[in-house]
Amino acid sequence: MMLRGSIRHNTRIRFVIAALVTSLALLAAASSGVASDDPPEPETTTTEPAGPRSDATGDLESLVARLRQNADEFAYTVGSHGGGLTVVTISEPLTFNLAVSNDAGSSSVLGYLFEGLTETSWLTDEVEPALAESWESSEDGLTWTFHLRRDVRWHDGEPFRARDVDFTFNRIIYNDEIPSSARSTFEFRHFEDGSWQTDRMTVAALDDHTVQITLPVPFAPFLRTLGTAIYPAHLLARHVDDGTFVSTWDIDTDPTQIVGTGPFTIASYEPGAQLVLHRNPDYWLTDAAGNRLPYLDEITRVIVEDLEA
Repeated sequence: MMLRGSIRHNTRIRFVIAALVTSLALLAAASSGVASDDPPEPETTTTEPAGPRSDATGDLESLVARLRQNADEFAYTVGSHGGGLTVVTISEPLTFNLAVSNDAGSSSVLGYLFEGLTETSWLTDEVEPALAESWESSEDGLTWTFHLRRDVRWHDGEPFRARDVDFTFNRIIYNDEIPSSARSTFEFRHFEDGSWQTDRMTVAALDDHTVQITLPVPFAPFLRTLGTAIYPAHLLARHVDDGTFVSTWDIDTDPTQIVGTGPFTIASYEPGAQLVLHRNPDYWLTDAAGNRLPYLDEITRVIVEDLEA
């Protein structure tokens, strides 16, 4: 069964449309009654022949139709490179090691540097390809084969390979000596032989660009969970081997040495002041015209202790 992460339905936008329709209907119902100090008139019952729908109903249906059309026809426009974005935040990273981070300050920054095999679209809420460009599953939904992109490089120029996926799951996430925040996501609890059991999936690199994952039981949101970050084996394997992984890439590390595959790299970090991200010029994603993304050259995160100060 072939499954691909292409955009098929604008699900989230349809939910917005439904919510808007409901809100407008409630507003119309609420505004139909006008408060008055006069005593109520005796109730009467009249029967009138059915006529055409009111203009308000017609206008509402027209609005819904236009919103649906806009959702179906949505397309990203081609932009131009350059410029920067400055944001203000009260949180700063506690570590540059995303695998062991548990704070929003770290993950919000490192999310620009690392990617998973899949991602969930902000527009449609559907699973789309990321580091894996396509995948297929067995009929029973247990065995999944992922085909990796061949044009992805780590920030230091090393090519992204299936061994990095194998390393991430088998040496980091499933390593009981590493307090990985992602481990519980990939432990599958199921009832078998009269008792609850917890099993792990198996992850294997079949070749440089193919990964096979076998689940112990079917798991409907499995593809969504694969947005979990993948880490560079060529840089981190030795730290796992010598037991220093947890302290690797801590907050005292030169941030320019943090290597991912994402659209930005960390250019500088001044604790309590600011963190600057620079565009990754070799990022794999392109726009409709073939221009490499992202468009922004720089993102500056200004750190303040109090947003109201």
